[in-house]
Amino acid sequence: CAVLTLLITVSARRFTFNWETTLLSPDAFVSITQALGWLPSLLGFPIPAESVIRASDGLEALPPSAQVAWSTWLVGCVVVYGLLPRLIALASSVSLARRYLDRISIDEHLPAYVELRNRFQPPSERMKADAPAGPEVLRRQHAAMPPASGSHRSAVIVGIELGNPPAWPPSDLPTHAQDAGIIDDRAQRHAFLDSLHAQPVRRLILVCDGSQTPDRGVVHFVGEVVDLAGDTRVVLLAEESRPQRQASWKERLSAAGMDADHIFTTLEPALAWLEDAHEPGSANRL
Repeated sequence: CAVLTLLITVSARRFTFNWETTLLSPDAFVSITQALGWLPSLLGFPIPAESVIRASDGLEALPPSAQVAWSTWLVGCVVVYGLLPRLIALASSVSLARRYLDRISIDEHLPAYVELRNRFQPPSERMKADAPAGPEVLRRQHAAMPPASGSHRSAVIVGIELGNPPAWPPSDLPTHAQDAGIIDDRAQRHAFLDSLHAQPVRRLILVCDGSQTPDRGVVHFVGEVVDLAGDTRVVLLAEESRPQRQASWKERLSAAGMDADHIFTTLEPALAWLEDAHEPGSANRL
């Protein structure tokens, strides 16, 4: 900006250059001017002639060519001694910054980073569907399979991929109900389906994380369980009310074969329904 301002100023206005001194001789000004102009002259900025320097004492009028020579010399000095050092310093700073930034590394063993390590580089990650599927693939139809062996279980509760599970099992779980734990991976899903084949359940509660987006794998698993269990209810737990997400869950579960009135958003009505399974004659009502 300084160089551009100087160029505009000397181009739009008329200036005269002269030196005044009481102590120094003209030879001193000639030496100073030539010394300051030597480095700019290497870049193409000319030095005023010695006769012009001696004549620039303010005692005689200078021709326009002399004023041009002084203006060019002044611009060269500003560029060389004002602009170039700053450009060199900027280039050096950028080069050093890039060199040292490439060598910076985080010591993950420092106490300040230990708590963040699992958040940024978790030891395991649960994979979910990247896009919703169409209704035609939400549910896999299968034929009812008779139990291979064993007796029926009256009531079972199981959690499915609860990201932030509450106290488990629920404290008010009926005494006759069996807790099947929380299912988090494919192997546990297959094991639970095998247990339903071997020992069917009359009444089953599936507890899902209603605060998460409906997962295609979870919905498909619910459809498989509904085909194998006697009667199933789904509970969508969420720390805060999310009507849109719960509506999405109900839509996907309905497409998978669940009745809308079999889907709850709290545990209390589902546990009351589970408690009813232990009453006399309840099995005949299924």
